[in-house]
Amino acid sequence: MLDESKVILLVEDNPDDEALTLRAFAKNNMGNRIIVVRDGAEALDWLMKRGTYADGANPTHRSRLRPLMGTPRSTRRNICRA
Repeated sequence: MLDESKVILLVEDNPDDEALTLRAFAKNNMGNRIIVVRDGAEALDWLMKRGTYADGANPTHRSRLRPLMGTPRSTRRNICRA
């Protein structure tokens, strides 16, 4: 499923889980650009284009946002509201 126009924002603080997730994406031929952030606060910064992400390099269109579990330093509700 190759769709380079859509970006996946992966919020993961565990390097082993990050590696497993990226491996699964690669194994299933996911051609999407993948951005990895470490916690909910950093995810919100990326989504809102603030802090280190204020340069605007991230896409503005978000068609689907589905946090699977709670994230450190934020909640699923806060991320989905962004």
